Amino acid sequence: MLPSEADGKLACNATKIPDAARPGFFLDGCNQSGLSPTKITSDADLQMGELKLPKGSYSIWTIPNEKEWTLIINKETGQFHLYYKQQLDFGRTPMKVKTIDTPVEAFRVDLRDDGGNKGTLALVWENTEAYIPFTVLR
Repeated sequence: MLPSEADGKLACNATKIPDAARPGFFLDGCNQSGLSPTKITSDADLQMGELKLPKGSYSIWTIPNEKEWTLIINKETGQFHLYYKQQLDFGRTPMKVKTIDTPVEAFRVDLRDDGGNKGTLALVWENTEAYIPFTVLR
């Protein structure tokens, strides 16, 4: 059983947030007028990396680095896509990163069913995949 919804499968690129206070900080999804950050919704509690997320909706953001990314789970959804409020972070957790052989032109968010109550959230763009396993808690 996977989370019930994952917005962000639009053909868009990740967008670097133009803010010197948050160097390297990225919105994962579209940089088009009127769009919101990528949102994940689950009707069950999730264990995602170091975070235990209560069921509900969250926006996701990242801080990418060469060897490891940081996934930011934020409690606010529906905001204008450049307005990130750190005080509304639920938490942050590391993501693993790997190089993929076939380039991906349009940024993609994948939710993969790994069997049983397990899955993987993957952010894929160009030759990079950042991913984090999750467990649906019962």
